[in-house]
Amino acid sequence: MASHLDALTREILALGHEEQRELIRRLRLGLQIPKEEWGWLRAAEPAVAFWDNPQDAVYDRP
Repeated sequence: MASHLDALTREILALGHEEQRELIRRLRLGLQIPKEEWGWLRAAEPAVAFWDNPQDAVYDRP
């Protein structure tokens, strides 16, 4: 099981920014996760917003 998750994680990390955003959108539609839990994820986003800058863009690609 872990090897499947590791492979899936590598594939997700290899996606571009927009593809990752689309994946999240599709997962929200398809998974049975309560809205409250997605809310916590959204609330945490500003904590890492400082990483979204041109100097760190080199790390956005595999």
